[in-house]
Amino acid sequence: MRSGVSPAVLIAVTAITAFTTLAGAVIAAWISARNTRNTLEHTARQAESDREEERRAQRRTARRDVYAAYSTAALLAVRDISRMLYAPLDDRAEERSVARASQHDLVVAIGPLSIEGPEAVYDAARPVMSLVAEYRQVAKTREWSDAKVVEARNEASRAVSRFLRACSTALDE
Repeated sequence: MRSGVSPAVLIAVTAITAFTTLAGAVIAAWISARNTRNTLEHTARQAESDREEERRAQRRTARRDVYAAYSTAALLAVRDISRMLYAPLDDRAEERSVARASQHDLVVAIGPLSIEGPEAVYDAARPVMSLVAEYRQVAKTREWSDAKVVEARNEASRAVSRFLRACSTALDE
């Protein structure tokens, strides 16, 4: 059964069909590879963004813990110095020991603070330490007037408040 089409035409049509099918497959593979590459690049960017966000969250948590430790040490030192100041004579030696230990804890707590930073928080922490030491000295000697003791306590408390504001600002950044 002859269709009247020459074998050369059939071969040409078959070749054209095969070529276009092959070209379509190549184009589809190229598009698929491009889409896969774009998806992988997007996934890599998203993963890096997620890792960066996780690092920021960990740093913020570490800072918050260090800030909390220092502010707690400062507040305890002020409290313990006040207790030493107003302790009955029988308990005064023990209260002095507690106040000294609290002040020491404050000095120790500034170390991690200097590492975690930022510098503005560390700069706000240093006056706390010196004003707490001054308050303890004034309270310990009792040679000063009550007004001087109250002023020393208030200065130490204000320094703690400034430190807490610096911490809040640093955590908001």
